[in-house]
Amino acid sequence: KHVYKLRAEFNVTDQEKKHLAAHQAGHAFMYALLKPNQELQLVTIRGRWRKIQEGRIWDDKERKAIYDSKSTKYGGLFTYLPNELVDIQDTDQKIKMAKIKLAGILAEKILLGSPGYTHQYKFKQNAFHNNDKGKALNYIKSIVFDGMSQEIMPKEIKNNLEIKAYNMLNDLEKETLEILNNNRDILEKLAKELEVKLTLTFDEIKEII
Repeated sequence: KHVYKLRAEFNVTDQEKKHLAAHQAGHAFMYALLKPNQELQLVTIRGRWRKIQEGRIWDDKERKAIYDSKSTKYGGLFTYLPNELVDIQDTDQKIKMAKIKLAGILAEKILLGSPGYTHQYKFKQNAFHNNDKGKALNYIKSIVFDGMSQEIMPKEIKNNLEIKAYNMLNDLEKETLEILNNNRDILEKLAKELEVKLTLTFDEIKEII
């Protein structure tokens, strides 16, 4: 249900392609290294429709909303759960997923000097992976808050736990950066292969590694 939404055309600049490839290479490498619950099937830098919607085509407002919602998100990892497993994530799994989320931005920093972000307005804010660091923080917060709702916590306790989560995020970012720097040659090769082929299967990723 995800792969069929990949767009055939790929109209991006060479610089955009380099950022996309570096970003997804970081995600793919960390996924292959850490082996979380879900298994990696392929990685791509192609664009894909974010979602498919139905609506009343005679309704001008709804038709416009459907059209605008078809913003393209470039790149992604396709994963699956083997043997219909329940995707239960313990602390170890959440830390792995946080590192995988951080790896895209950090790979861009290592290979290109800085991450590339799309404009933060309207529907383009989701065109690239601007919120990966925020998603990593959410994984960490779920560990630190220990399943407790923030709404029922005293403000002081909530603030202390948020600081603890940010500190943990910084520590995981340093660990992930060190891993990627130590494997820069593999990271570069993955990124170059993605630039050329646009999509790599897990078998191709393993062969490069």
